[in-house]
Amino acid sequence: MFVEGRGTLLALEHLDMEQHMMVGERLARAVLRAARGVAQAGIASRPALNVARILGVRRATIFMLHRFTDGGSPAYGTDVAMLRRMLATLRRQGVQFMRLRDLMAHVESRTELRRPTAVFTVDDGYHDFADLAAPIFAGFDCAPTVFLVTEFVGGRQWNWWDRVRLAFLRSPLMAVSIRVEDRRFSCLLGTPAERDARATEFIESLKWVSDAERLRVVDRIGALLGIDVPALPTADYAPLSWEDVRALERQGVDFGPHSLTHPVLSRVDDEKARLEIAGSWDVLRRECADPAPLFCYPNGSLDSFGAREMGIVRDAGMSGAVAFRRRYVDPRTCSAEDRFCLSRFPAPEDVLSAGYLASGLAWDGE
Repeated sequence: MFVEGRGTLLALEHLDMEQHMMVGERLARAVLRAARGVAQAGIASRPALNVARILGVRRATIFMLHRFTDGGSPAYGTDVAMLRRMLATLRRQGVQFMRLRDLMAHVESRTELRRPTAVFTVDDGYHDFADLAAPIFAGFDCAPTVFLVTEFVGGRQWNWWDRVRLAFLRSPLMAVSIRVEDRRFSCLLGTPAERDARATEFIESLKWVSDAERLRVVDRIGALLGIDVPALPTADYAPLSWEDVRALERQGVDFGPHSLTHPVLSRVDDEKARLEIAGSWDVLRRECADPAPLFCYPNGSLDSFGAREMGIVRDAGMSGAVAFRRRYVDPRTCSAEDRFCLSRFPAPEDVLSAGYLASGLAWDGE
């Protein structure tokens, strides 16, 4: 496959006050680095959380999930048996679960957290959340925030990457060559696993072309790969319905906007950026009793949104937004700008890693 184109003592008595403060900061950083090394050496959640409590580390870890599976391939989602073990372990080890909007209230008031905190978010709005994950979260009194692609939930579109993936998986062709702008994506289609990997690579490349070009290619993906793509998502890719959303909301699940159609916002013009952000928030306010006034940037990397998008979120009346940066959230130090790009971690694939991340020690955040 190829893609074209792309043990020293410090004499403190001789230091002035400013120097004393600098030394204090350096010592604090050194202690944190040493603690992080001790915890990481065993990659064990309980030691890491114990060290965090001793040091008074009170950060929030926002976890980002998408799909769920009940024993299928982990490539297609978080296994719900692991999710249950993870929630049980975090609860047993003293991590507090918090709704995202409640964490935002701490951020707005700069109120210190009492102990290491975990917040769970779920992107896109697939039906497997209702089928598999929601009962498990409810069993641990953990209220996740689900960010909805509103045209998907409204039954008017596939998620575009799912349409591409299905075409790669079902194509009768053994090789493809697709022109995207001034580049050509060429690959062999072999086993299902190889087809899935090639689809992932192609989807990633489509994120960073112009929005018009992405739409052009996705609209033609069936013809390009020799299959008829159904007009609506198949059962494997089905969304929540608005009836599902309202029922889950009554059970304590929070819902927030994740755009209308999930473009990479930095690749669209001003008008479409406003429509995707403010429009999806308008839909949530119509369809939900009490939607969370928090936006989730599609893709979420720092090159997929910027000051323009943060301003649109603010102007639309929302109080914050989440991104994807692998940083902790400390309400005491979050700036007004930080509220509109709160950081998240991808959901870990095992219980020990979840505890280590939730300790607040796993990542420097620098």
